[in-house]
Amino acid sequence: MKHPGFSFIGLAMLALLPLSGRAAPPGEATASAPAAPATPASSPAAPPGDLAPRDAPMVEVPAGSALLGSGPADREALPREKPQRQVTLAAFWIDRYEVTNSRYAQCVQAGKCAPAHRRGVDRPGYYADTDAPLQPVVGVTFKDASDYCAWVGRRLPTEAEWEKAARGTDGRIYPWGGQPPTCELANFNQCDKVALPVGSRPAGRSPYGAEDMAGNVIEWTTTPYKGNYYAKLRDRDPVDPPGGGWRTLRGGSWGSYPNQVRTAFRRAWDPTFAGHTIGFRCASSSAPPTAPAR
Repeated sequence: MKHPGFSFIGLAMLALLPLSGRAAPPGEATASAPAAPATPASSPAAPPGDLAPRDAPMVEVPAGSALLGSGPADREALPREKPQRQVTLAAFWIDRYEVTNSRYAQCVQAGKCAPAHRRGVDRPGYYADTDAPLQPVVGVTFKDASDYCAWVGRRLPTEAEWEKAARGTDGRIYPWGGQPPTCELANFNQCDKVALPVGSRPAGRSPYGAEDMAGNVIEWTTTPYKGNYYAKLRDRDPVDPPGGGWRTLRGGSWGSYPNQVRTAFRRAWDPTFAGHTIGFRCASSSAPPTAPAR
């Protein structure tokens, strides 16, 4: 699937810009929000660089209901994030960290993953190989990400799972609560101008302990993009809508504007294109072999 009128590099650069299916929302304003809920539990600042991919730590997201989508408290809410819904999900587990260069390289070496795409991501700081082992891997297509997760016995998260893991049950606007983003809470808006080693912003972790759910790299989900996603979302254990086409990215990146690192922010992306701000993390419907990190 190719997007007419754009080169690969041009599309990769679009990862720095907002995207609403095809139209770009304004990015200048900072979202306002209610007071932050309780501080999430502590966790390591960064994962060990030599863990085998199947030992990558996960956090448990317990079964129960959560507010998904944007409500009236979010002044930056976009039409594609509405209406806000109370949705019940079964328990699942999600990677504490974004998949790193080091872990992805092991899948490539095993012959189960394609190498990360260098074209368009080979400038300094746009990591697509193991020259920065703890940076999140980028330059991966939807298939590349899916292949890696399958290799480690996991899968990509659905959009609903990703959002609950990022914001908890109370509809908070950011993973850490209601405080607008700063460079101490997230790597966004050119704070560091590159992706940082995963877990570099522990103050911004989610209620379940997932790191970098706002900023650093935007992440693939399994869900085909639909502008009316929340209106059609079923109340219990939602499944992805049928069809292929463009997939939904979540979480914002190091180049995203403040309003693009909100937990409800979503964008569409061609699954055959990689980008220098696009990475991923894996999920699982069952507990990992080792106890989940809390």
